[in-house]
Amino acid sequence: MLEVNDTLINRAIDLNKISHAYLFETDYSEDNMNYIYDFIVKIFSKNKNKEDIDIIRKRIMDNNYTEFKIIKKDGQFIKKEQILSLKEDFSSKSQENDLRVYMIYESDKLNASSGNTLLKFLEEPDDNIVGILLTNNIHSVLETLVSRCQIISLQKNKNITMSENYLLILQFLYDIEKNKINIYNNLNDYDELFKDKDSIVETLKNMTIILYDIVNYKINGKYKYIKENEYIKYIENNNDLNNLSEKIGIIDDLLNKSNYNINQQLLLDRLIILMSGGRYSGSTG
Repeated sequence: MLEVNDTLINRAIDLNKISHAYLFETDYSEDNMNYIYDFIVKIFSKNKNKEDIDIIRKRIMDNNYTEFKIIKKDGQFIKKEQILSLKEDFSSKSQENDLRVYMIYESDKLNASSGNTLLKFLEEPDDNIVGILLTNNIHSVLETLVSRCQIISLQKNKNITMSENYLLILQFLYDIEKNKINIYNNLNDYDELFKDKDSIVETLKNMTIILYDIVNYKINGKYKYIKENEYIKYIENNNDLNNLSEKIGIIDDLLNKSNYNINQQLLLDRLIILMSGGRYSGSTG
């Protein structure tokens, strides 16, 4: 899904809707790292000519660009002092670019102390600072950090299988699109999808596959995993790429929350409210 991710990211940059923090789930392969570095270069390169972009790219790849910082673990973990040093570096006035980017390798190696220090950084985001966190095991990253990042998975889905309840999941997704918050009037129709944690995870994963495939259709003119019907067509016609990106982000966030101890009803409430375009101020804990 690299091409799909690339299109969504490019739109975010063009529309000045870059998130203050991204969490890339990656296998650290050459293709993955090239993709991540390309993304970083794009952040720095808006409205610049090709010659300037080439210079920025070379300096970033050489780790010789003043507005770009890399953090790697020191021993077994990433230490609090490393995050404090980053904050100090970024507290001074930028020299070469309005934006600054930091990248943290193996963000799952942030312990409670360094993680909480980074959390304070994320809780008071500077519009001109973008964080890039990398991990090959998102479930080992502190939940408080995951919840504050836009998640982009670069790991290949080797075995994408649709649920036996696929049609019911699609109907649920369509129902939210069409009826918004009024889906509560017939929520009992979907009890099977949210009866336990495993069912919730399966439902959310299939919702993500459906939305990603609609994005794929908008980009490439074809579906990979689903077949068009009236529900798919309705969702496609009522969402542009930006809307789809936001909804995928909502579901990804809830998928990560589902790996922890959560209140299932509150998670479902959050899903419905956010997917309906509302704001959710409660907790899923």
